[in-house]
Amino acid sequence: MGPTSCMLFVGLQLLLPHLQHAGLCCSLAAICGFLKALQAQYLPNLYHNRMHAALVAHFSVLLARSSNLYATLSCRLGTPAELLLASAPSLQTVAAGGSSAPHAHHNGALPPSGLPSSKTCNDSQSQEETLLLPSCSLGTQTEAHATGGHRRAVIEDEIVICIAALGHDVAHPGLNNAFLVSTNQSLALVYNDNAVLENFHAYKTFKTLSDTADIDGGILKGLSVSGYRQLRRQVIELILSTDMAQHFPILSSFRARNASQTFSVASNEDDKWMLAKLFIKAGDIGHSTLAWEQHYIWACRVNEEFYTQGDVEEQLGLVISPLCDRRKAAEMPAAQCGFLEYIVLPLVVEIRSCLEQQLSQQQQQQALCSASSLVEPTCTGLSLMDGIIGHANYNLRCWKSLANTPSPSPATTPTDSSSEPLRAATERGSSLTGTGRHAAGAGTVVQQTQ
Repeated sequence: MGPTSCMLFVGLQLLLPHLQHAGLCCSLAAICGFLKALQAQYLPNLYHNRMHAALVAHFSVLLARSSNLYATLSCRLGTPAELLLASAPSLQTVAAGGSSAPHAHHNGALPPSGLPSSKTCNDSQSQEETLLLPSCSLGTQTEAHATGGHRRAVIEDEIVICIAALGHDVAHPGLNNAFLVSTNQSLALVYNDNAVLENFHAYKTFKTLSDTADIDGGILKGLSVSGYRQLRRQVIELILSTDMAQHFPILSSFRARNASQTFSVASNEDDKWMLAKLFIKAGDIGHSTLAWEQHYIWACRVNEEFYTQGDVEEQLGLVISPLCDRRKAAEMPAAQCGFLEYIVLPLVVEIRSCLEQQLSQQQQQQALCSASSLVEPTCTGLSLMDGIIGHANYNLRCWKSLANTPSPSPATTPTDSSSEPLRAATERGSSLTGTGRHAAGAGTVVQQTQ
């Protein structure tokens, strides 16, 4: 596979075991066709690209599988969380002692001095695997073969989560919902200004499933009508949950439900999919819980993508959106501190709390089961969450260190060394806004920018 096929590779590793064990009743060609078609629609943004999709899919499935609460293949494949911890010494170290000084982890790596530059964001595509989770945590690699053609009433939970995660940002333009709404873009009109991009991503995901159904019947071959309707509802809900405008309502609703004595992921479908929303949300911002060296690059990428939007807004005479003004790049470390402290850590801590509660519930309800079959898988999930929380806390300390370090004034405009993805995003922003529509509050017709 080529250097830009990371999403295809990760998707195959996550879905092929289900083909082997009849979770999917399609052909290998159907899986490849769907993944290739979906991957091709991801644009070369610095952040919202196929690498991000691969990371989110891997992260989300890893959380679901290690929780031992979803219909999955963990018993047959082995627990990928154990492999992840074994393969990533830095994560294992943090999980074992996350309270020690920052320099004690990550092979002594300290936060880089100064602010991120365009060079930081433009690492070679051939190095893209360094921005993903360790490959061995994908689970056992197997030879896949198609199995029976019987119609299935439902599809395994893990497959639903995987499809949603792979498609959650497909065809993302590198511009946020607020921009699309404020400039009256066609997508905002279609979706009535409501979760514009998330609705668009859900549409593109199912359009791709439909368009690739002619390849040996597609990946959902054999799924009953009711099973398809259920999958469609679940995938749409998962993708819509990645709208950051809904972050606090979703987390608050989950906390309230998790505090109830009747909350049970094992026996209540609504509870199970409420937790799945947290998994995909954690995957969506999962780079914040990777090793510092990986997280720093991802943070630089997303900020440069924000600055690109700010450049377009400035060219259009619009107010530059928060976090999108490159002249305020010196504020990036402080912004990252806030993101980790108020968004990332509360989310992953809540997930860990839920897993711990569900483990206790399992122990009480299944006291006659053997300790090994009952406890170990979920305990592995707890160990994984401890490592994730340890990484997030370490990264927070790194950003605080950078926030307290004086830095030179950032460039006020893009330089000639700006990346091709940066120029491409600017062109996409220009084409989106060059349609003769009125920018909200601007009072003038938006002209096409070059």
